[in-house]
Amino acid sequence: MKNKTMYRPISDEKNAVVGIVTAILIVGLLVTVFSIVQTVYVPEWMEEIEKDHLDTISAQFAELKHTIDIQLYTTSKKHIPVTTPITLGSGNVPFFLSQKSSGSITINNDQFEIEIDGDNQYRFPLGTISYQSQNSYFTNQRYVFEAGAVILNQSEGILLKSPPFFSVNNSVDITIRFTLVNITSTGGKTSTYGSSTCGILTNYSDEQTFTISNVSSMIITTPHQNPWYQYIDEECKENGLTSTHYTLTENNNGIEIDFNSGSSPKTVTVILTHVKINTQIAPGWIG
Repeated sequence: MKNKTMYRPISDEKNAVVGIVTAILIVGLLVTVFSIVQTVYVPEWMEEIEKDHLDTISAQFAELKHTIDIQLYTTSKKHIPVTTPITLGSGNVPFFLSQKSSGSITINNDQFEIEIDGDNQYRFPLGTISYQSQNSYFTNQRYVFEAGAVILNQSEGILLKSPPFFSVNNSVDITIRFTLVNITSTGGKTSTYGSSTCGILTNYSDEQTFTISNVSSMIITTPHQNPWYQYIDEECKENGLTSTHYTLTENNNGIEIDFNSGSSPKTVTVILTHVKINTQIAPGWIG
C-alpha cells in the first residue's frame, strides 16, 4: 500500500506570508507614528503644559501679594494667619514618555536691603520669598516677592509684575512714602522642592514707622536692579521731579538715588514703614 503525501496548497502559504508581512507593516507603522508623536508632539504638548503651569505660578504670586496687602491694611485681619497655595511643578502627558517639571520655594534672609542717609543713617535688611522652576521644555522662570514687589526673572529679562508700596509727593518739598515688607522665617520650614502643591503661611507680626528728614540719598541693594530703577524713575518723573531734583544710578549691586546732586535741590523727607510678616512653608509631598 503506497503512502499518500499531503501537500499544502500554494495559496495557503502565500496567505500566511502576506499575513506576517501585514502584521510587520502594521507594527512598523505604529512604531513610526508613536516615534513621531513622542519626538515631535510630546515636546510641544509638554512645553504648553509647563507654560500653563508658570502662568499658574504668576497668578499664585499675585494672590500671595494680595494676601499680604490685606494683612497690612485690614486691621481686623492683621493677626490671622493665611495660607496661599503654590504649585511647585506641572503634570505630564499620559501614555507617553514625558518628564513632569518640578520647582522649589524658599524663604530667603537678607536678600534685599535699603540704606537711607538723612538726619541719621538707617539700614533695613529684608527677607524675600522666591520660586524657581525646573522645566524640561519651557524657559525656566524665577518669581520673587521682595519688599512688597513681585519680580519675574527669566533669560529674556527681568520684569516688575506687581509694584512696591512707593509713592512721591512733590510740593514745596519732596515727601516719599515707602512701605517695606520684611519676610521673616518663624523657625519652621523655609524651603521645599518637588511637583506637588505646598502652602505659604503668612501672618502679620508688627510694624514701625520712621520719619527721616533731610534725606540726601537712598541705596537699594537687590539683584533685580533694572525693574526697581525703571519703577522709581517713572514714579519720580510722573510726580514732577527732574534731574534738578535727583540723580538715579544703577550698579551691579542695586540702585542709588542721590538728592543732593541736583542744581535746585529740595528738602527730602522719607516716611518709611517697616512691616514684619512671619512666614512659613507648610508641608508638601515630593512628587
